[in-house]
Amino acid sequence: MPRRGPAIQKALLLGLALCATVGHTKDDLDWKLCGFTGTSKDNVGVFFLQSEIKRMLSGIVQVWTKALSSTKLQKASDAMRPNDALFKRVVAKVAAYYQPPYGTIRTLKQSEMLDVISYEVIADAGTITAYFGRSTAFRRYTARLA
Repeated sequence: MPRRGPAIQKALLLGLALCATVGHTKDDLDWKLCGFTGTSKDNVGVFFLQSEIKRMLSGIVQVWTKALSSTKLQKASDAMRPNDALFKRVVAKVAAYYQPPYGTIRTLKQSEMLDVISYEVIADAGTITAYFGRSTAFRRYTARLA
């Protein structure tokens, strides 16, 4: 298994341990931001698939992850307009007082909270091609919770 940086491992584990659930149908994807990793030139947002978290009796947790370019996420977020379906999904989550799990591991300002919610909605929509940098874009990640 490839090594992950300690910051992203901690973010993922805390996000898994502290994540809040949001109601959704079986067919919906529910990607949650767990952090950012990479260099300033090659930065990606890392998401885990909320609906596919597998907790085993041994304390092992498995979850699907995907990485999306931070630059592409920001461009897609900036391109949202009030009549867009994605924009309406962001507004609906904010109106329902949705708190992204990432906010449990890092204090977010209001503008950052909106960015995170936008990024999660964009990740759910699948409008950005997953990142194929030095690692695969989708990966099952396994960790043991203490």
